[in-house]
Amino acid sequence: MVNEYLLLNSLKTVLDADAALTALLKVKSGSTKVILGPTRPSMGSNPTIQLFVSDHGEDEEAKWGKLQVTAAILSSDKADGTADVQEIANIVERVVMVVDETPPSLTGHRSYNLGLTGFQPVSPAGAGADGKPQHVQEAHFLYRGIKTT
Repeated sequence: MVNEYLLLNSLKTVLDADAALTALLKVKSGSTKVILGPTRPSMGSNPTIQLFVSDHGEDEEAKWGKLQVTAAILSSDKADGTADVQEIANIVERVVMVVDETPPSLTGHRSYNLGLTGFQPVSPAGAGADGKPQHVQEAHFLYRGIKTT
């Protein structure tokens, strides 16, 4: 069975290390805007990336785990109340590029692949941690791997 925390933490490390993504997220020095887990953040400011495993299955015959990882990109609405679609699209595009070019490495696991499987459209996401309305877009990735130790 693939350890979900190791996968998410490895992806977080890869995303936090990308300078272009750090600039798009407006990260302050020594901080992060990549959050692990499915619960909406209660502190912080947008834009934010929320990583979580949205499906986890095991293929008994092939002996590998299949996990769907979701990267939810949250962005506060613009002053006129509309979604900042450009900001969301730029961040999603960069996340997809970084994950494709720098796949995560999990200690004690053999990774077979991590690939983009699709997107959800930009949609309202209620009030953010700062109390402002926000929108979200989700990118879904399929990870296949097997625990070796």
